[in-house]
Amino acid sequence: MKSTFKKIASSLGAVLFAVMSVPFAVSADVSPAEDFSYDTTDGGVVITRYLGEDEDIVVPAVIDGNAVVEIGERAFESNPDIVSLEIPEGVVKIGYHAFTSDRGLETITIASSVTEIEEGVFHECTGLTTVYYAGDESQWDAVTVGENNEILSEITPIFNAELTEQESAESGEDDSSSEEESVSSEEESVSSEESVSSEEAVSSEETSSVAETSSVAAATTGTVSSEAPVEIPQQTGPSKPVIVFGILIGVAVIDIIISYIKK
Repeated sequence: MKSTFKKIASSLGAVLFAVMSVPFAVSADVSPAEDFSYDTTDGGVVITRYLGEDEDIVVPAVIDGNAVVEIGERAFESNPDIVSLEIPEGVVKIGYHAFTSDRGLETITIASSVTEIEEGVFHECTGLTTVYYAGDESQWDAVTVGENNEILSEITPIFNAELTEQESAESGEDDSSSEEESVSSEEESVSSEESVSSEEAVSSEETSSVAETSSVAAATTGTVSSEAPVEIPQQTGPSKPVIVFGILIGVAVIDIIISYIKK
């Protein structure tokens, strides 16, 4: 009996360990554009300086409708407050000494679109322990890394990391177009509904007249039907809180089983 319990507990424990040990990047909300100074070029937006005071920063992928394509020279240099930072898809280059002397920086998340990390970007980032990368190992190996970034060779990146979901410059334009089409479609729909409603109103009046005549006849013959429509109850699945509660109970049961086995 104990052997059976031990096998069950071992299997469930392995499943829980596998789920809990999957690495993922913890991301904050996208930082507002007002927290950055930047230049807009023909190629896109270049971040020139961080003006905010947050510990966890997610660089916006789009500012003023233009894609952010570069973290400029010394943009985050010597900032003691930054603990984690995420660079979004669309950024191609991280500029000269962009994060130099950010000694509190512990976690950096880099988009797979980055192809160049210039000299000294992570120079004296002594607190950096974790690098998340949105691409795979072969893409990382293809990134050009300048001198004085030795810490990157000391840390094994966590590949295929998920980035904070953001709108791209192209999707913003598509959304605007979709909204215009949606408004036009709604206007056509309202017009069509009004037309159909008018026709239904006329038809309803005629039907009502016929129904009144039929009602009088039915009352005379005593054949009026009194059956009411039957409502079919809808089935619903378990809610998310119920599922979470079930998982917690499962963990508690495992703990009890293990305690029993040890006795």
